[in-house]
Order: sequence, then structure tokens, then C-alpha cells
Amino acid sequence: MAKRKDVEELVKCEFHDTVFYVSNEVLAEVLLKMPFKGRNYYRYPEAAELYGISEGKMKLLSKEADATRKPDGVALVNIHVMDQFIEDCH
Repeated sequence: MAKRKDVEELVKCEFHDTVFYVSNEVLAEVLLKMPFKGRNYYRYPEAAELYGISEGKMKLLSKEADATRKPDGVALVNIHVMDQFIEDCH
């Protein structure tokens, strides 16, 4: 699972009566439509969390998108390839 960020590193957002916190990266991507130039490769659980899908579904989609690489037997998902695959799916 991805590391949890400290609250000090997050932006406080309020919607109706709900308060939630998002990272600066998410804020930039969602509100400013700016892609975050962070890591390119993530393990399945982290990638699945980024897209809000199950790990099993991430494995299936990343294989279909040819976005998975396995250096030294460690499966890594290329997020930029996944983004393009999702964009091309409509």
C-alpha cells in the first residue's frame, strides 16, 4: 500500500459538511489539469489505489495496455502508458 502522507503535506478541502485532505499532486492534476511529473512506475497495489480500482483489475488492464514491466521479477506498472490506454478507450 502507498505510504500515508502527513496531514501537514496535504491540502484541506471542504465539500458540504465533509472535510477531506488531498495531496498537492492530486490538487494540481484535478484542479489545474496539470499532469504530475512524479514517478513513472508503481507496483500493482499502488497503481490500483491511484486509479481507484482493485489490484486484480489493475493487473488485467495493465497487461492489456502492455504497461507492465518485470525487472528482477518485480511487476511495475507504467502510469503514463495506463493514462494513454484509458484515454484511447472511449
